[in-house]
Amino acid sequence: MRIATSLLATLALSTSIAQPVAEACGGDYGPRAPAMFLVSSHHGRTVVLLDQNVPDAERLDWKGELRTYDNTRFAMAPAFADLRTLTLVGAKSTRTTSSRNHVFIEPAWEGTKPMNALEIFPRGDAPRIAIDGVHKDVRWTELDSIPT
Repeated sequence: MRIATSLLATLALSTSIAQPVAEACGGDYGPRAPAMFLVSSHHGRTVVLLDQNVPDAERLDWKGELRTYDNTRFAMAPAFADLRTLTLVGAKSTRTTSSRNHVFIEPAWEGTKPMNALEIFPRGDAPRIAIDGVHKDVRWTELDSIPT
């Protein structure tokens, strides 16, 4: 009887001090960072590259500049229902813009597949990235290369 009581007490103590099971992805780390997008320019047009979920790309009415080094083509898309607000970050300046101008682009310098894009009309410094939403305290920082 003593052995059974000792085993039962050991089992009760070991289960009460065990650590809780961790979540597979480590749990909640707080708010997520805002989405960031590449900005690309072709034939005098500037677009924010969004994603590659282009419906039926073969059937789109693609238009591009013939006989140029940049074989990028554009196709019109239905305007976004909601205004998209982005913070554009360039080497010298940062500014906020909003647009509904949805276009398809293929291929962009950054990929080979057709992409959804938001056409923007930046002024001044050419933006390098776009951040979803309004952000006041962001700036572009160049990294220095140190030869070894």
